[in-house]
Amino acid sequence: MLRNPFLMLRAVFPFLLATLLLTLAACGSSATSEPRPTTAASAPTSAPASVPTSAPASVSGGTPVAGVTNQPSNGASPAWVKEGKSGGHISWFHAVNPELWDTHRGATVHTIRPTRSLYNGLVTYNPVPPMDLIVGDLAKSWELAEDGITYTFKLHEGVKWTDGQPFTPEDVVFSLDRMVAEGEPRPRTGALRSYYESSRVIDSNTVEVTTLFPSSAFLNFLGADYMVMMPKHVLEAGVDVNLAENIVGTGPFRQAGFERGSSYSFDRNPDYFKDGLPFLDSSKVFVISDKGRAIAAMLTEQVLGNIGWSSGLNSDQVNALEEKSGGKIKARSVLLGPAGLFLNFNVKPFNDPKVRKAVYLALDRKELNDSAYSGLSANGRAFAPGVAMSNEEVSQWPGHRYVDADGVVVTDPFGRDDVVKDPRDMEEARLLMDQAGYGDGVDVTFMYRNLSTYPVEAPFLKDQLADIGMNLELEAVESATGLARYAEGDYQMGRITHGVSIRDADEIFTSIYLPGGSRNQLGYEDSRITEIFNLQARELDPVKRVELLRKAEGIINEGEYHWPNILWVPGFQVTNVKLRNHLEPPTIHLLNTLEHIWLDPDATTDTPFP
Repeated sequence: MLRNPFLMLRAVFPFLLATLLLTLAACGSSATSEPRPTTAASAPTSAPASVPTSAPASVSGGTPVAGVTNQPSNGASPAWVKEGKSGGHISWFHAVNPELWDTHRGATVHTIRPTRSLYNGLVTYNPVPPMDLIVGDLAKSWELAEDGITYTFKLHEGVKWTDGQPFTPEDVVFSLDRMVAEGEPRPRTGALRSYYESSRVIDSNTVEVTTLFPSSAFLNFLGADYMVMMPKHVLEAGVDVNLAENIVGTGPFRQAGFERGSSYSFDRNPDYFKDGLPFLDSSKVFVISDKGRAIAAMLTEQVLGNIGWSSGLNSDQVNALEEKSGGKIKARSVLLGPAGLFLNFNVKPFNDPKVRKAVYLALDRKELNDSAYSGLSANGRAFAPGVAMSNEEVSQWPGHRYVDADGVVVTDPFGRDDVVKDPRDMEEARLLMDQAGYGDGVDVTFMYRNLSTYPVEAPFLKDQLADIGMNLELEAVESATGLARYAEGDYQMGRITHGVSIRDADEIFTSIYLPGGSRNQLGYEDSRITEIFNLQARELDPVKRVELLRKAEGIINEGEYHWPNILWVPGFQVTNVKLRNHLEPPTIHLLNTLEHIWLDPDATTDTPFP
């Protein structure tokens, strides 16, 4: 059955905070010119301990950050590779068509699911515990100089692109510069702009990368699935890599066909540079938007899982699949991220901050949590639960408040059935609408992509905002169409859940609250937040950093932003027991490659999972 990702976050939080402290201490001490030791990560020997399915608990402490322990690869295969089985084919389902094939332009997992297996990054995240560990990918080792800003990456030798051309350090410099190119859509890779200064070729197997300031977040971002190396010779020749058939990568697989609305396929790269990998010979992903068809395909083993993480199925559906399959299908959950509304601040009525704040106040977050997430989400805020604000603190905010029968604001609204939304918030919301000139009501088109929980939530949002005179016309669109319209500003109101790339507060700033991010492509900016981001990104004292994050939360909680936060939500996954080495990643934007996954056709419910 499902594990609660917010309880998981609570369980790992002390380790993450300790990692941050050690990393910051290292940045402030003398560094050695010798590479750090290499230690092979061992494969898990049993299934992770289960966590009960219940309402999310608060997380106490400072800012979580993925481990940045340097674990270079010396060319030898990690121990877990020897435990896998080579060969075979796995079929998957994906609820939507690929968003884009140019990974650097992608904003969602619907880009990296079809592309990450075709490319490599300089570094990546460990596919087995500890999974918050940064390990080498195309880089076999790296060093950080005493200045805390100069990284020297040693590259694997003999790596080839799938067109037969050699992979070079010039490709690395080209790719890093392309990720941060100004004036280009870089909704995810653009996060590096806040850290990256330059890179240069040292020799035929060495690249030096310089950052603007010491930051533990830089290497974490560099390990995310969007930060792939691309072929300089192909792109400079004017080839459109946003067409599937034009992709040239170094990855474990080659693109083997794409038919929009039907499927996309992978074949094993016979020249892959990592010994023993990938395990699979091939893989095919069927685009199945109908949840009933996806469930039937899982039960009949036409597909063995959803590619990547977060299947688009809800908690009831994945739990039912586990029960109906007799345990052959496992229901799992992973931290997804903050759910929010898109309010186009360039068009009426949302060009008026009073209207944006009215929406923020009127949202019934508990009703949405109960209806779409079976009560498994946490109350909305900018940063992950417990990073800056506890659940108890958030429950006292206007827009997030609920009262009991005596009219008293409670501290645990999401765990109770005897509370209602605080009427003061609705009164203020109606007053703001009247002050904005919409006292007699206003018509708004609410566009949402026809996947995940969005269709479930839409009628509830329509009813909630009707209470303040906002009449929503619901418009359901295909996923890729909706994402393109969001990027172009062709909407009034939308709805999207932001899957966090890494577990660091910087990710929330760069994605949502700084201009150009994946959830801020129209460029909303508040100079106060920009200033706080720059301060906290450079702050080496975790306690002082949390103080800055709390200040940012206070500003965002004024409610006038383009992104009214709703909830922090989990994603739900289904996996057949025949899929092996497919563990929950730290976030859904990590480890979307099929490199480490293998097939055990003889696995049963008695076989240790995963």
